[in-house]
Amino acid sequence: MMGVLVIIAVIALITTPIINYIIGEIKENAFKNSLYSVFRSTEYYYKENSYETIPTKGLDVTSDKIILKNKNEDLDLKNVTNNVYCGNGYVIITKVS
Repeated sequence: MMGVLVIIAVIALITTPIINYIIGEIKENAFKNSLYSVFRSTEYYYKENSYETIPTKGLDVTSDKIILKNKNEDLDLKNVTNNVYCGNGYVIITKVS
């Protein structure tokens, strides 16, 4: 009986870090996908409104998380976090006539 408990404990010690790593990867990928979705939604909104509706101060996503037009008229995403991961990036806007 004691041997069975020792074997179960060893298996638990080996598998717990692996499972935690997999869960962490899933959470990180979900955050990246959320950022991508915010960018695509903003890009769509921007294009649908004739490339004119994002003010120079930017659009607030939530407090301190903002979408701005940069000097090249592309979209920058600043300070987006879920209190675990943080993301910044940009989308290059191609105007289609």
